[in-house]
Amino acid sequence: MSLPTTQSISLPEVLQPWQTWLSWLDPELIPAFSDVLQRLSRVLGPVQGKQLGGLPEQDGIGQIQRKGNYQNLLLSEWLMADEVPDEFIRRAINAEHLFLAPNYKSQQSLNQITVLFDTGISQLGECRLVHIAMLIILAQRAEKAGCTLMWGTLQSIIPLMPLNTINDLHELLTRRTYSPVLQENITHWQNVIDEDVDAQNGEIWLVTGAYQQSILKQIASSHHIELTGDDCFNKTIDIQIRTPHFQRHMVLPAPPRTLSSLILKGQIRPPTVKNTHQHEHKISLMFSPVISFHGSAVGVTLLGKPGLMVIKIPPINRSNQNTSLKKPFVYQIYPDGHRILALQCHGKKVGALLSNNNGLYFWQLPNLSYIPRPADEMFSAGIGRGNTLASAYLANNNKEFFSLFVHDRAKRLVAFSYNIYAEEKNSFKIVEEKVLGIEKIADNLLVYIYLNDSSELVQMTTGADFSQKRYQHRLYFTQFISYQRDALFAYRHKYTDGSKSISCAISLGANRQSWHVYNMEIDEVYGYQIDLPQGWQGIGLFHPTLDGSPEEDLTTLNILMISPNKRNIASYSKGEIEILYHADNPFTRYSFSPSKGLFAALTDHAQVVVYDVYQKQLRLNLYTIAQEGSTQNA
Repeated sequence: MSLPTTQSISLPEVLQPWQTWLSWLDPELIPAFSDVLQRLSRVLGPVQGKQLGGLPEQDGIGQIQRKGNYQNLLLSEWLMADEVPDEFIRRAINAEHLFLAPNYKSQQSLNQITVLFDTGISQLGECRLVHIAMLIILAQRAEKAGCTLMWGTLQSIIPLMPLNTINDLHELLTRRTYSPVLQENITHWQNVIDEDVDAQNGEIWLVTGAYQQSILKQIASSHHIELTGDDCFNKTIDIQIRTPHFQRHMVLPAPPRTLSSLILKGQIRPPTVKNTHQHEHKISLMFSPVISFHGSAVGVTLLGKPGLMVIKIPPINRSNQNTSLKKPFVYQIYPDGHRILALQCHGKKVGALLSNNNGLYFWQLPNLSYIPRPADEMFSAGIGRGNTLASAYLANNNKEFFSLFVHDRAKRLVAFSYNIYAEEKNSFKIVEEKVLGIEKIADNLLVYIYLNDSSELVQMTTGADFSQKRYQHRLYFTQFISYQRDALFAYRHKYTDGSKSISCAISLGANRQSWHVYNMEIDEVYGYQIDLPQGWQGIGLFHPTLDGSPEEDLTTLNILMISPNKRNIASYSKGEIEILYHADNPFTRYSFSPSKGLFAALTDHAQVVVYDVYQKQLRLNLYTIAQEGSTQNA
């Protein structure tokens, strides 16, 4: 069934078969695909299913061509044989005769056409345009055969996807990588196909670079297309088509550089597509969004103005999801001439630790006041490095002691405190050295993991008055661990009172791909190691909810991870990947709050996304004013 088009455009008759998919694109880019679509579609052969036997049967007359059976020679050519026999013979010798090409109707049936693209270094440049053209051609081929099209990329373990919108074409462009096709990639897709009956009984296409037959032959493909770009001038693309029934070769001219450069940058959307929300200010992509501890709001910094926009997160149980929230966002402006070091979102307000030339200023953090900036040996803020320091603002139950805990660049945990009973009410102190990570687990509780003098991992729970530490637990680990590693924590606010250890994970490498996990809910003493798929990074830890219930499965820990192209978040547990959310554009900054299971992110198009990991529900999808120029200056 045809997909609905997004806009009404007039296409030449020769491009009408691909009207559905070309209508998604900016009309100015369509000429880049015109020649490729026409010439490539002619040489791919008929549909080859596997469920029924038999050969395709003739179904009427198609186009005129210079090769064919003399039974299909044009009558005008036979007339020439009678009137001018010498000219007839000359035309035969020079292959100038014109034949009617029959159309063939497939007598075979199939449920699926599967195509896997090599997106490695050999396919950079104009070959990527052929990828887009092939996806469109195969989508039309699948529609004509009455089956589905599923596509994937060889270097990625992201599951096969259908082609439904322009977002999927854009996704293919963003899957580029500098990694070649490895044996582990082949093994993965071989296993996927072995478990997919529809793929086995349909066409399987490989679109790759040249000279890879030795490794790719392990995948039982029905069609293999090899693309080789012109390395010197980028003027041509060499195409070799291999099937069990035929081999064909052709050379295509590369599209005009002005068009191809826009496509390769991913700028393929029609210019009439507008953002759904327009605001007075633009959003900066320098800092990650900050999520309120109770999950009611998210704060993002502004571009070119000292302030933040605080956005309400729509509640799950709203009676009418179609009505807009009252005052969905507010602007909060901090004093000019200050730089942000740390951010805290509490209720409807965002607080910040700010720095100027002389000292530190606490904005919208009650009771804390200006202090001279400590020496770098005591507090390493690393101004100018981008993003904020991890922090937690706590107040004890009697509102007598307030502390802002900050995890600095040197892996120290420091506290800026206010004690109502002290002679000097405001103070600064180093709480711990060699701290791997911190997390606020209640309004008055903080948990952190540090490496003690005996090189042992210790988990500590403390309150605003850190002189009275609540709970300490040693994490057994048999290998050497560096305090430069990261830590993740898993908990739900309603279960946390500071009287027991918190489930956690310690990264084993700088790439955040291997983790040692401790499930404290089942008294995990020594923990266990989890290795994430290649290129994926762990960004959060959580207990999944039980099927059909809001309650947690405390026997299981899932790692929230982000894909190599920064456009997918997924849950990983026991070797299984579950894609939770796919974004149209890459995430540039993101954060995760295990308290409410909220993942908040900014995309490179300044889109604000909030996804609920526990409920598996998108809570906020806000488009803001598009960024101008380079985001490096954001």
